[in-house]
Amino acid sequence: MQQTSATPSIIAVVGGDARATGTDTLATGDVTNNIKSLGGGVTVASGEATFAAEGTGSGAQASAHSGVNLTGEDVAFELTINKHGGSSTDASAGSTTKYVAVDIPGWTPPGGPIVSDTVVNLPYAPNPSGGSGLSGNVAHNTVTVEGLTAGGLGVAVEAQAHAVGGHLSAVSAWALVAA
Repeated sequence: MQQTSATPSIIAVVGGDARATGTDTLATGDVTNNIKSLGGGVTVASGEATFAAEGTGSGAQASAHSGVNLTGEDVAFELTINKHGGSSTDASAGSTTKYVAVDIPGWTPPGGPIVSDTVVNLPYAPNPSGGSGLSGNVAHNTVTVEGLTAGGLGVAVEAQAHAVGGHLSAVSAWALVAA
């Protein structure tokens, strides 16, 4: 089947979210998603999503999640590292997902795509200086999307950041590329 702009070879969505509650909170999200066509019609998509949250004060909580969803790849490598920990007065969480996906025209692996998907869960290491110096409530996102293809290209970005003084910081961001 010939690939056209109406039938993308790879569709990749990468992103996540982070939330923190407490007197002082911070939530950040950074997403990068790229797709490009190489010689011979080979398409490569790659990206990274990193989310972190920290909450301090009575009843502090933090969560962070990241991930990728792929369609049309022949080979893919995905790695997610999650870190969570802390106490009821100082909570931290982080999550990073990195991926690379390749579509090779005219080749379909027997049994479907070859995917290596690894998830590592670790305790969150406390700040060795004894405190984060966090003050206030901050939420911040950065999203970068790049496409270098000979055919059609689809790009979509969704990002939200919210902060409520003395209570909450939250971010969410997703980036889609297709070619």
